[in-house]
Amino acid sequence: MSDGATQQSNIKKPKAITIALMFSFQAFVADRIFKSIIMYDLYPTEVLKPGILAIVKHCNHGLMGNLPVPLWFSVGINFVALAVLVYALAQTVKRENAFEAIALGFLLGGALGNLFDRVVYGYVFDWMMWFNTSIINFADVCIATGIVLFVYFHYMDSRRSEVDKQEVGGGVN
Repeated sequence: MSDGATQQSNIKKPKAITIALMFSFQAFVADRIFKSIIMYDLYPTEVLKPGILAIVKHCNHGLMGNLPVPLWFSVGINFVALAVLVYALAQTVKRENAFEAIALGFLLGGALGNLFDRVVYGYVFDWMMWFNTSIINFADVCIATGIVLFVYFHYMDSRRSEVDKQEVGGGVN
């Protein structure tokens, strides 16, 4: 392998991690800003689109859907999720997959945003009520976006690998 190729591969690995950390940081900061604006009454709670979207204040003391669990359990679940995300990110960096790194950055930022709430306030602050039933926050949006993007990019990467194998092997008879 030439020195140029070695330098290029060394550049790609930090690039994927940098992308992931950048998206994670941006998701976390945006979540904190949105929550602070609503929490400290800088934007009024109001119905934006009747029956579809309202800005509300809600303290979620449980897990997803207000499932009642002790705080120590929900914080523990958060740390397990973070450990899984860090492992997935390490694998993504090894594969030099910037697109999966973006997805994991969204997931990591959202998870950190909700963990911050649990540790600092003892609950997750939710503020977007959809269809008069589900109340979420920007961190939840980032988590959902990260999951969808990760599944999509991982699927596309595996399909690309299959096509590459078939081209190298001369196809399947």
